[in-house]
Amino acid sequence: TLENISDAVFLTNDAGEFEYVCPNTNIIFGYDDTEVREMGHISRVLGDDVFDPEALEQAGEIRNIDRTVQDKDGWSHDLLVNVRRVSINGGTRLYVCRDITEIKKAHEELREREERLRAILNTAADAIITIDQRGVVASINPVTEQMFGYKQDELVGQNIKILMPQPYRDEHDGYLARYQQTGKAHVVCNRREFVGQRKDGSTFPIDVTVSEVGQLGIFTGIVREITERKAVEAALQREHEFAESLTNTAQNIILVLDTEGRVVQINPYMEELTGWTLDEAKGRDWFDTFLPGRDRQPTRDLFGRALGDTRTRGHVNSIVTKDGRERQIAWWDAPLTDRDGSLIGLIATGYDVTDRRELQKQVLEATTAEQRRIGHDLHDGLTQQITGLGLLARGIQNKLAAESSPLADRQERLCQAIQEAWEHSRQLSHGLLVVDPDAHGLMSALETLAQETTDLSQTTCEFICKEPVLFDDNATATHLYRITQEALHNAIRHGRPTRIGVMLTEDDDGITLTVEDDGKGMDTAVTAESSGMGLRIMQYRSELIGASLDIHSIPGDGTILTCTVPRSQ
Repeated sequence: TLENISDAVFLTNDAGEFEYVCPNTNIIFGYDDTEVREMGHISRVLGDDVFDPEALEQAGEIRNIDRTVQDKDGWSHDLLVNVRRVSINGGTRLYVCRDITEIKKAHEELREREERLRAILNTAADAIITIDQRGVVASINPVTEQMFGYKQDELVGQNIKILMPQPYRDEHDGYLARYQQTGKAHVVCNRREFVGQRKDGSTFPIDVTVSEVGQLGIFTGIVREITERKAVEAALQREHEFAESLTNTAQNIILVLDTEGRVVQINPYMEELTGWTLDEAKGRDWFDTFLPGRDRQPTRDLFGRALGDTRTRGHVNSIVTKDGRERQIAWWDAPLTDRDGSLIGLIATGYDVTDRRELQKQVLEATTAEQRRIGHDLHDGLTQQITGLGLLARGIQNKLAAESSPLADRQERLCQAIQEAWEHSRQLSHGLLVVDPDAHGLMSALETLAQETTDLSQTTCEFICKEPVLFDDNATATHLYRITQEALHNAIRHGRPTRIGVMLTEDDDGITLTVEDDGKGMDTAVTAESSGMGLRIMQYRSELIGASLDIHSIPGDGTILTCTVPRSQ
């Protein structure tokens, strides 16, 4: 029997000298039985304290010793040594040595795993609860105590449903029974939201994940309080509903584009205005679908700048409705970003200014007509009457001078006053009739304006029009004249140029007015906010006639103003 077991067995006498050595000794020690016998004494194999008669006496005939020894090759082995008092073939002590190295290692690993698990349970942010198949609580972690208000000894041994209000409390046992009978999970293996109940009876929302440890016959639940998350979700839902309410009731266009300019969202007002539904518009290229050809590229360029750091504030362009009508829209925009701050698109709000512009145009036409009438009345009525009075007064003055009348000097002053009144009335009529109502009127008015600018300033102003540009719309021509007048005033006052060029050209796009100077230039981003520069007035006039206005200026390098009236105008 001894020769066929896996333990190492030694038999010694009372002095500790070997009487018998098991042939299997080399399994543990690497020495064969002959080599062990030659060592002579048990202490040379297992250590001095193993041979201790008094310790064996005190142990009551059997002594168990834990021992670490090295084998013949230097490897360490953990041994459990059993020492017994015997009487066999002259031997008095039996030593049975069992190698427990792997067992000890397994126990150590198990202990470490248990410590790690205990540390995880004790430091976890969530409540962790284990229950048996009847739903009775087997263990909890400290967070469970904090979350539900129960101490461990109050909760362990209780049914888990003590932590649930109705109706979950009555339903819980049924969930477990159904799962054990059918294997169909309702709570087990699923993540669910429930309502938890504290010891004081208060309730709160929780997120629960339950898993089964089949070999142990227990269930483990991880419980997370989601009060804060629910509050955030509720706040987000309120904000969403509020934003959706604003979007659905706003009487302005609300438009969302992705970074490629495709439609992501439009609001009901835009659906009503354009005749396009959201389903029809979504995914379409905004510029090709909703803009007239003349506005597509300029607006696409503006969109590209808006995705960068340039905001659109009040830019006006036309959109085309589904039935082909055009509406004038003033736009304001802002970039859209995701949580990481990455650009995902653009949101724009638009205000329909079509009716307002039409009203402004009608007011403008009425005002221009009235100015024209007053100008004609001044020119054809008052000015001619003053001319007649002047001729009459001059005749009287000549007669008084011939007669050497003392009244001749006074009459001369009267003639001069009449002449001054005539000049003043002529200037008034000229101011009201800046552009003659004929096809050549704008060219003549700009040429005169350039000459007057040269005469009244130290700047050479030249009007350039290589090919005749005929313009029958007196109202539009008048606005172009006033824009030129304002641009010349700004250039002379702020740019101090030596030369200004006023150019009028016509091509397939329409009629373009250009005012270019060689002055010191200006910062348009700053001057647009300052009063007296006239930029807003020029922009307003260009909008009234449907023209585009662009001012390009580099400080120290002059300014170029370009105003283009589309041919359709």
